[in-house]
Amino acid sequence: MGTILKRTEASSPKDTLKTEEYIHRIKSIKSRLQQDDLDQLEAEIEQLTEARPERVGGYLLKVEIALRNSDIEKAIAVLEKGSLKCADERIKIQLTILYSKDRRFEESIDLGKELVERNPDNLTLCLAYAKSLGAIKKITESIRILKKCLTIDSNHIGVLNELAHIYFKIEDFEKAKSLYQQILEISPSKGISWVNIGNIQVKNAEYQDAITSYRQSLELDPTLSEAYYNLGQVYSNILGDKGKSLEWYQKGYRLGKGNSSTVLEILAIVTKWQLADWSSYVSENERLRNLLLDYLNQETIHNLVPYELSFAGINPQVYMKVAAKYSNAIKESLTVSKHNRSYDHSIGEGKVKVGYYSPNFRLHPGGILVRTLFEHHDRSKFEIHAFSLVSSEDYVKNDIEEATDYFHDVSKMTSVEIADFINREKIDVLVALAGYNTQMKLDVLALKPAPIQIMTLGSHETTGSSFIDYVFSDNVASKEQLKDFYSESIITLPCSTMFNCPLPEVNANYTNRADHNLPENKFVFASFNHPRKLDPATIDTWVKILQASKDSVLWIYHGGIPKVAQNLKDYFKKKGVFDKVVFADRVEINQHWERIKHANVLLDCFTYNAHFTAIEFLRCGVPMITLKGDSHNSRLGSSILHFAGLSDLIANSVEEYIALALDRHKVYSFKEKLAEKNQLLFDTWMQVKYLESAYKKALDMFQRNKVESFKVKPLLPFDSK
Repeated sequence: MGTILKRTEASSPKDTLKTEEYIHRIKSIKSRLQQDDLDQLEAEIEQLTEARPERVGGYLLKVEIALRNSDIEKAIAVLEKGSLKCADERIKIQLTILYSKDRRFEESIDLGKELVERNPDNLTLCLAYAKSLGAIKKITESIRILKKCLTIDSNHIGVLNELAHIYFKIEDFEKAKSLYQQILEISPSKGISWVNIGNIQVKNAEYQDAITSYRQSLELDPTLSEAYYNLGQVYSNILGDKGKSLEWYQKGYRLGKGNSSTVLEILAIVTKWQLADWSSYVSENERLRNLLLDYLNQETIHNLVPYELSFAGINPQVYMKVAAKYSNAIKESLTVSKHNRSYDHSIGEGKVKVGYYSPNFRLHPGGILVRTLFEHHDRSKFEIHAFSLVSSEDYVKNDIEEATDYFHDVSKMTSVEIADFINREKIDVLVALAGYNTQMKLDVLALKPAPIQIMTLGSHETTGSSFIDYVFSDNVASKEQLKDFYSESIITLPCSTMFNCPLPEVNANYTNRADHNLPENKFVFASFNHPRKLDPATIDTWVKILQASKDSVLWIYHGGIPKVAQNLKDYFKKKGVFDKVVFADRVEINQHWERIKHANVLLDCFTYNAHFTAIEFLRCGVPMITLKGDSHNSRLGSSILHFAGLSDLIANSVEEYIALALDRHKVYSFKEKLAEKNQLLFDTWMQVKYLESAYKKALDMFQRNKVESFKVKPLLPFDSK
């Protein structure tokens, strides 16, 4: 142990400690950092610093100890205090580096600008400075500094990695991939570089190559949570193989390191439920709540896509916080080279320009729901644009293209290019017709290219974002308490929130019940929602209905997912009703609409109601029974039935839901009512008039610098007869 420095009243601290002795003591403390008590050493360092405050060694040692304790704030405080007494440039260099690590990018840049010019060979300093520049979107300058670093050390992995990250962010994937490959040539064991190459391959739609790259990364480092996460995402969201995605999520949270393991376990639980495996539902439900609280308190590499939680029935306040975290991450990751330029949001004279923005302007439920919507807009007052994020050629896309004034295929553009284009078109109101999904390019919306931005369809919960101004609701789908859990202002329509254009004409071969393994003379309860919407409470209620209903079967759709089919079979066998269940396969959509006629009634799910499926069945003349829940997604079925004039099929309790299902006389009477209404079930023209009123009111408030919730007044009294 070193000797504690002692002072006398007769001498100043500086006088009692010569430079040689100061240096000797600093070296002694450095040699003892590994084995001695750090608190004791810190006390010695403090005395040395008081004795010679103009010397840099004591400050740097205190910083080293603080960083060993993962206390970056304390390290910064030491350096800030030291900079007032010590002129040694090493303090400012270290402070520049730590500001960058602590995400205090502006301060890092302000302090580091001159230091970098004077110390071009200090690659740690230059790299931290370049990272700060990149973080605040000063891309050109960041690239210049990094390239200058490579002239000093062309194989510096940190510099190569940061430069590759920047090229990835600005979507120059060829340069980014080349740099990651260079890193692997220098250091073949860098598994994370294979992850980064996989990410580029996903961006280029090279999905099988991406899977190979992610797996290669795990061979090098089995603890890489990023690889497990990305494998799960590719299988789940792109290849549609939930079973494979579950395997990778489960491996990831068991073997991976870091905070991402929390996200992986959450995804494993919700994916397991979406595969109809509720074998540990009660304990997993409790575990999920705790994991979500942990997740909200963590800084994570990967943020949860809120849509994944829509089916889990989580607390709406927690959902809003998860959504806010995700949307904030989108804003933080924006890579706009013109970061400091804001878009022109002035409102032009003449027609209101409305832009509908979607990846689903094609043969897709979202496209079918809006297929004939746009043709009803008043062209003397509105100019209608469609921005398509996915390129396709089918009759739905053709119908939408014909019904809009301008159809823009923006599928090949970068996010920045799309945002620029939308703004150049002077769109006044941009309406996003999908939620949080992999093809939506929400960063375009985060750039705020239009004065008013509205989101609808997809999930009807909040986006949690600051860049979506409004969401649509109605008096049935919403309730007063729910408004507290939306970041957006709410436009309440006097019609259904769901767009619901008539279905295209059915063009399919005629079938009878036997073709679908359905008994000819039994009552057919149907469930054609996607199986991810199922939950134990819903299924157990259907079991009770089957047990109480003679001569009936449940015709249930398994989504074409073998794992779902097997889990449902096992569940119904356990409940003793397997002999009353018929499974529906995936078929071509026209054939699906043709087979709907064989059902007597559609049973709605509880947590996440039928959306497109409800419209399909009602349009095809089959009634639906729903349970009014406590969230927007669990009240949408009630909204659809109410505005279709079928409010008597809305249950307010599980007992009432069961009673409605067992009341065959009521079901038959509503089937007759639907046959009379046929395609006149909803008034699409009137719905568009309400949308136009909403757009004009939102723009009027925007010009008065206001964004707030409002209700659209009905044009006619609602007639449910």
